[in-house]
Amino acid sequence: MSDRDLILETAYSVVAGHGSATGLVRLSSDRAELTRARAAMLIDQPFFGSLALRLNLKVMPQYMVEWFLNQSLRPTLAVDGKNIWYHEPYIQNLDSELVKSAVAHEVGHCVFDHTSRRNGRDPHAWNVAGDYVINDMLKDAGFRLGEGWLYNSEFLQGVKNDNV
Repeated sequence: MSDRDLILETAYSVVAGHGSATGLVRLSSDRAELTRARAAMLIDQPFFGSLALRLNLKVMPQYMVEWFLNQSLRPTLAVDGKNIWYHEPYIQNLDSELVKSAVAHEVGHCVFDHTSRRNGRDPHAWNVAGDYVINDMLKDAGFRLGEGWLYNSEFLQGVKNDNV
């Protein structure tokens, strides 16, 4: 086992709560994948990893899934500044690198304070603008973006959400 693998396994154990005073924690496979992603980011992308640990992981409730579907959007992940809400089928269809990217993307919404800065703007347009800005930042930071993720390198070059 390499040093990196040993560190990741240790970080995963700590993040997941294994060996803590509360005992062994059993995680669903998608929650375990999200927890592994946050642990890996502590090593590979410590800025994003440390911020990701401040957000609780919660399964997206049905009313949120229905909201996405009613907006003709695919339920993926969402963030409210305290929680990352995840749609289990979406996480199950991502590889581990894209799970890290997806978590970092939600962290980006918090970093740029998108939830409280929207004010009276159209929620969908504001989110799309934020996605372009965040994905540009993630690409520059070395994250891999998934197919269909909003990204256009020529479009942004340091532009803020408010100007997209």
